[in-house]
Amino acid sequence: MKTLIAVIVLFAGMQSIAYADIYTFCSEKWGEDYKMRDYCVTKQQAAAEWVKFWLGDPDIVAICAYKWTKLDEVDYDMVKDCVEKQEKAKNYIDAWDGDGGILDRCTKKWTRHSYPDYNMIKFCAENQKRHLTK
Repeated sequence: MKTLIAVIVLFAGMQSIAYADIYTFCSEKWGEDYKMRDYCVTKQQAAAEWVKFWLGDPDIVAICAYKWTKLDEVDYDMVKDCVEKQEKAKNYIDAWDGDGGILDRCTKKWTRHSYPDYNMIKFCAENQKRHLTK
């Protein structure tokens, strides 16, 4: 729980991106493969900027930041990918026209520390709905 709170605080106050941390992350990931290191840095910086200025649900960023922060190193590219998938799933759930009980059960099952995993809720609800109509 402490890690989740720390990540939320980190992203909520994201005034500037720690480019040195991105460089360290990519250096550790790619070692002396300088071409891949440069590619990683470019991709991570672009993703970090995207996350910084994303205007959607802050809970989604918290979910994804928590999931893709390991030992205080953030994989911004994966956070961005996660945010895009979570937002798409949340939009699907918001437009849900199926059995409300299914959605309630799936939401309860896939919500941790008050943060819903929209992607898993969508997956759960779709599977439950499919089996209900068989």
